[in-house]
Amino acid sequence: MTDARLAVLLALACCPILVGVHLASLRLRRSTERDGHDERALSFGILAYGLAWAALWGTTQQAPGDVGQLVFAALAGLSTLGCVVLVYGESYFLVERGFSLQMLVDLAQAQKAGLSLEEVAARYSQGRGLDWLMEKRLSLLTEFGLITRHQGRVMVQAPLGLWCGWISLALKAWLRLGPGG
Repeated sequence: MTDARLAVLLALACCPILVGVHLASLRLRRSTERDGHDERALSFGILAYGLAWAALWGTTQQAPGDVGQLVFAALAGLSTLGCVVLVYGESYFLVERGFSLQMLVDLAQAQKAGLSLEEVAARYSQGRGLDWLMEKRLSLLTEFGLITRHQGRVMVQAPLGLWCGWISLALKAWLRLGPGG
């Protein structure tokens, strides 16, 4: 088996470590704080996943004969790690933060009675409501330095926020996405 194939197979074999450490970190964190998401838990999973792969792959390597092959194998393994993390992260956050999916969950919990639009808004995310959703998202944007708040107003003044906004507008125009998507 070539070094690159081994690196990829080991990266795939270590996937349960990513999921296990991430979910264990979430469970430990949520026992004291009920906010629903914590990127640090995913970071712990990614770190454990990467370290496990590096340790396993490192033990299979012998004295480097062809440095080019070694570099190629390392890049193949790291690329696999990156792809696994992206797929897992996107899947997890779609379920955890998906706005429409959360509404489906809330409606399913209401069962056959159904809900009015006002009830959907009030019950969103276990009764936290849409105001909570907006506050949560605005807090994240503020924390990342993309927006500022001043005297009850929300503004995009930071260069990074402006840059992200303009890039997003250009991409939406290029992809012909509507105002909401």
